[in-house]
Amino acid sequence: MSAFTKVAGRAPARLLALAVLSTLAAATIAIAPAAAQEKQPKQAKQPTPPQTPNDDLRLATELGFEYRLSPPWRLRLDSQLVLDHDIDRARRLELRPGVVYAITPHWAVVGGYVQYQPFTTQLVATRGPFQDVAFGMDFGHLSLANRLRTEELFFDTDGALLIRTRYRLSAQHPIGDSPWSILVSDEVYFNLKTDGTGRTAGYDRNKFYGGLVLDIGRGAKISAGYELTEVQPTGSLNEFHTIKLGFAFALN
Repeated sequence: MSAFTKVAGRAPARLLALAVLSTLAAATIAIAPAAAQEKQPKQAKQPTPPQTPNDDLRLATELGFEYRLSPPWRLRLDSQLVLDHDIDRARRLELRPGVVYAITPHWAVVGGYVQYQPFTTQLVATRGPFQDVAFGMDFGHLSLANRLRTEELFFDTDGALLIRTRYRLSAQHPIGDSPWSILVSDEVYFNLKTDGTGRTAGYDRNKFYGGLVLDIGRGAKISAGYELTEVQPTGSLNEFHTIKLGFAFALN
């Protein structure tokens, strides 16, 4: 998950179950209206959903798990459910399994698969491999993390291909001797290849995040914060405001 650094230990079973049930409940509530519409007769044509408005308010719930195979090798599974239209419509579910290899205490590489599954006809499902190169360092109590991610996304409709790269810089600092810490990050997106997608190569968007992280212990962390997304796909700036809730667990 984007809001967390490495965790160790075993997650409390009750908190783990609560996070999973909360995510499933949110998905069920959000998807139910769409499923009901699909069951209606085809003759009753549904109106096209409105375009996502500028300054839209969204909610993103993140859930991440990590399992250590050996000192350098780890398995990760990250997911994110996004609600848009002022937190009134299910927009997308993201699933991202991957394998992490720690080259040194500061350097790591990640390889895996990602799928963006939409819940609205305005979006197209995309999927494909991704690769990360991560570097972290500490300056006293301040932890800095750099991540360069590349995604090769294949569209389900007509074989369109989007290759993009994302660079994120994050900083985390504890609040005194408490288990709380402040986390801020900035991530910029660039489209490298846009065959058949209708998108423009070059700069695509920027995401700035600020929030709090609570280290519960035994491998569990939760976070809450705000993310501002600025998109410039066709030369006209569009902004989204996202409330983010995160749960991260180390299983061993």
